[in-house]
Order: sequence, then C-alpha cells, then structure tokens
Amino acid sequence: MSLARFVFLAVSVERPDETLAEGVAWMLISPNNRPLGRSWALYPGYTAATEAVGALRTGFGEIKVSPSLANDQGQWNWRIDLRGEPVAGATRSYLRIRECAYNLECFLTAVPVARVVAGARAVRGGRWRGGDAAKALR
Repeated sequence: MSLARFVFLAVSVERPDETLAEGVAWMLISPNNRPLGRSWALYPGYTAATEAVGALRTGFGEIKVSPSLANDQGQWNWRIDLRGEPVAGATRSYLRIRECAYNLECFLTAVPVARVVAGARAVRGGRWRGGDAAKALR
C-alpha cells in the first residue's frame, strides 16, 4: 500500500528588493500524487526543512486550523498555525468550502503517517508561493 509522502523542493523566492533567495520548502503529496499542502516558509536547507516537518508532527496536537477566503472571487484556502506561527497552507484555492475542508482533512490525516523522502529536488523556473517573501527564509 502506498503512503503519502513529504517531498522537499529547492526553490527560489523573489525578495521585495527584487533579489532572489534560494531555500527548501516541503510539500505533502497524497498516494495518488496530488499535492495536499505545503510549508508556509522556505528553509535554508534540507535539514532545516526536515526538522520543520518533525516539529509539525511533534506539535500536531497543538495546531490551529484557519480556513479563510483566498481572494475576492470567493475562493477558499486553509492555513495551519503551530504555537502562533503559520507552518503549512493549501497548495491552491478551492471554489467551495466543502472542497477546501476535504483537502484539509486529507492533509491532517496524512501528516502523522506520511513518509519523508530523502533529499531535495531542484525546481527550475518555478517560484515558491508561500507566506511573506521578506520573511521566507528561516
């Protein structure tokens, strides 16, 4: 039986001063290869990103879930905070709140059992879309 997995992506983010910073983000992938959620922050390297996954798992009982409107078109997304800090978010927005809630449920179910994939893969030409780009690198 296939399990969900945490994969790690070496990506770049444009800073407010238009310079690029590189970091590693994690993404939780379902057994059928669909993205379930991603890290809110970029981390300076693979080790820091895997430690963030470990902290999410360790603090799982303390997380706070925040579904919210994603934009002025009425689409929905979700965010997870741990000890007052955002740690994870939806990989996309949803037209219906029930779709958003289903995706969140799938994410929460997978976090404790997902395997951690070794190494980070480089993402070329992509941009990481997470929280505040000025605070992206931890």
